[in-house]
Amino acid sequence: MKRNGILAAAGLLPLAAGYLVNGVMLVVPSVPGGIWCLLGGVLLILWGRLAYGLADPGRSALLQAFLLSAVGLGMLALVLYQELARGAYWSNLVGIGSQLYFLPFLSLASLLFGGLIWLVDPVIRVWPFYLLIWVVLFLTAFLGCRVKGRANG
Repeated sequence: MKRNGILAAAGLLPLAAGYLVNGVMLVVPSVPGGIWCLLGGVLLILWGRLAYGLADPGRSALLQAFLLSAVGLGMLALVLYQELARGAYWSNLVGIGSQLYFLPFLSLASLLFGGLIWLVDPVIRVWPFYLLIWVVLFLTAFLGCRVKGRANG
């Protein structure tokens, strides 16, 4: 049970990273976009490494990846509600925080999936990127947990 709490708490790390990225973007707005793509890739690798480090090889990799990604799923639900149901984001901590969770990976997702999303719908919307980011974070966490299970099992 303690490990479940650790995995869920570790799921808050992208929010902390998003807060830091937002701060840097506000202080130094002239940072080239490629740097943010590179940072997103590095953070994604670290996310997989975190999953590997926290995984218990005797437990289900799928369950552990879900626990690690549960906070992100909650953030995804919040941004989807705000964008699709309300048509606007809240200007409070919840509204801003739910967007900051995905911010470190947004440039990378845009680079990798922007053309594909544009082919489906030429109107640029942010929520498909948030959905893809969550899926990639979940799959990366699953891969980290699965590799640990195979290495020790």
